[in-house]
Amino acid sequence: MRARLVPTSDSVSIQASGLRDDVTLGAKSDYSLFLGARHAIKAGVDLTLLRLREDFSFDPRETESEVAPFNFRGRETGGQASAYLQDQYRPFKNFTANLGLRYDEYNLVTNGHAFSPRLNLAYSLNGGRTVLHFAYNRFFAPPPIENLLLSAQLGFNRQPPRIARSNHFEAGVRRALFDTLVLRLTGYWRADKNSFENTELANVRLFLPTTFARGKAYGLEFSAQLAEIKPLGLSGYLSYTAQRAFQTGPVSGGFTIEDLGAGERTVAAFDQIHTAVAGLTWREHRTGFWTSAAFDYGSGTPATLRETDGEEMLVRLPDHFVANLYFGLDLLHHEQRSVGVQFNIENLTNRVYRIAKESEFTPVQFSAPRFFSGSMRVRF
Repeated sequence: MRARLVPTSDSVSIQASGLRDDVTLGAKSDYSLFLGARHAIKAGVDLTLLRLREDFSFDPRETESEVAPFNFRGRETGGQASAYLQDQYRPFKNFTANLGLRYDEYNLVTNGHAFSPRLNLAYSLNGGRTVLHFAYNRFFAPPPIENLLLSAQLGFNRQPPRIARSNHFEAGVRRALFDTLVLRLTGYWRADKNSFENTELANVRLFLPTTFARGKAYGLEFSAQLAEIKPLGLSGYLSYTAQRAFQTGPVSGGFTIEDLGAGERTVAAFDQIHTAVAGLTWREHRTGFWTSAAFDYGSGTPATLRETDGEEMLVRLPDHFVANLYFGLDLLHHEQRSVGVQFNIENLTNRVYRIAKESEFTPVQFSAPRFFSGSMRVRF
């Protein structure tokens, strides 16, 4: 994958240019073994070779910037080797246990290794109409490779972004009603060491990985899925999430502009407390006509805004509600070959809202206005 940063042509703005060239080579192999109806065993290996090449130059000129001018040339080759063993075990009819253990070893800019156990338990009641489930996962997550070398070069005390290690717990219940409606309620809690985030370099649309000492996220999710009611042709879905996400200093590696002290906590950039999506589809099978409406609500993400006196203030961007409409017609839908046409109206009310503010260098980003599009699908 190659990405090029083209410099500005004016004589005032920040001057930055660069070329990033990443090559990924990999090999995977797995083996499955079934022992009766009780065990479904699977084992595998995953080998990845990574070659990173990064060339960047930066000059803030007369612009006020915390980053001094630099020219950077980075070359690194490394990779990751992983192996896993898992078993789907059914000791009796209504109980299923998914047990797994994974080993990872990583060496590129930073290095580390870890065993990651995984456990998922599910118990069904009422002939499978009610399912109780619990899961624990330990994750091993190396930093993303995009601009990794530059982030290590500009990192505090030249410390590279660190490997994240996370403990994730989840518990919930699933209930099927009337053969058409499925309800789900799930709660989760996650704790991270070396929590990951992106930091923009000045105002040049170049994002570098950053890791904080700790991170935490928890929340509650509810969803309802309505399968198609054939006589009416109606189907739909509803999902709501209430969650919080925090990161705690100090910065453990990578480039950052935040002065977050040890033990100091801040909300993560993706900390949107309330999120809801819903949709309803009506389909007329005889003619092939269908129409769908989709709705999206978000309570707003945090942002740091600079006041006129130069002071920074942490705020939360306003909430938003967006509606989309879709229309379609499936032709020859009783044959093996079919043609389908679709017309979309997104952001129906033309509600332009603020999405995020990625750093103190950038203005607030806004959503797209009302948008029309169409497509044709041919299957044969």
